[in-house]
Amino acid sequence: MAGSLVRSMEQKFDLKKYKDSYKRELTKLIKAKGSGKKLPAPAKSRSTSSSDDLVEQLKKSIAGRKK
Repeated sequence: MAGSLVRSMEQKFDLKKYKDSYKRELTKLIKAKGSGKKLPAPAKSRSTSSSDDLVEQLKKSIAGRKK
């Protein structure tokens, strides 16, 4: 049954349908930097907390609710 489902979804892979947007954007940044333009700051990523920090955050949260 699973095999027939997979076979029904098969189609020929056409690489032309897909664009490499990462490479295109990276090339733009490299060319801009090479020509002396100031690059935009990268988006800030969320930092992960260690489990100790999480425990402290939970304690503070509970303490805040008790007040």
